[in-house]
Amino acid sequence: MRLGDYTRMIALSFLAALAAASVSEYVTHRWWMHRRGTSYHRSHAVEHHGLGRNEPHHMGFNLRQLFQAWAVSLPAQLLVYALGLSWFPVAWTIVLAWWFLSWEAIHRAIHAESGYAWAAWTIPWFRWSCRHHLAHHQRVSRNFGMVFPWTDRMFGTH
Repeated sequence: MRLGDYTRMIALSFLAALAAASVSEYVTHRWWMHRRGTSYHRSHAVEHHGLGRNEPHHMGFNLRQLFQAWAVSLPAQLLVYALGLSWFPVAWTIVLAWWFLSWEAIHRAIHAESGYAWAAWTIPWFRWSCRHHLAHHQRVSRNFGMVFPWTDRMFGTH
């Protein structure tokens, strides 16, 4: 395989991982965190949205859940690998870790948690993300994508 082929393989793997993470974030937030009867509904939709509780376990994901997401996706990773994107498992792991850190930082900045609030209004992407996410708190049937907000346009929930 030539260097250009490796470069293309790596780029396609990262694009596929970003696409998968985008849809995963949207689906998880919309149909898991906001659906009655799921393990996350009470903690996220009731206590975080309804009662305004902003402790980390009410807002998003923790490292155990990040590992679970990676482990649950392992069969899909292997399938994509078998279809020819040999760098996908590596790309998925890196993208998933980046997404997790971004979700936490954005959510903490949005809810003005100590040490993160400065970012909410000084970094343009954070500022836009804050407005997008705070609109979700005003209308919980909208704006489910936080790190990947373009999914709301794709699914018509913007």
